[in-house]
Amino acid sequence: MLCDFSKGFLEPEMTKSGRPVVVLSTDMKGRNGLVTVAALSTTEPNPCMSYHYKIPLSSMPQLGKFQQSDSWLKGDMIYTVLV
Repeated sequence: MLCDFSKGFLEPEMTKSGRPVVVLSTDMKGRNGLVTVAALSTTEPNPCMSYHYKIPLSSMPQLGKFQQSDSWLKGDMIYTVLV
């Protein structure tokens, strides 16, 4: 899934549109249209912590932008977003 973080956030917060995310929880009763996601990045965290996870190229979708480098799940960047 791709999320648009360009609205509602200001620098230095995450402000990119079309940022890939992993869906952690789907639409649930009482949360119509909301899902919980974790952001992905191609920038290795510094320092790398236990809540960061490296996702190799081979595990990403076989689409151009996802096949440029490894991705990192940013476990400290969890959001609830409207789908």
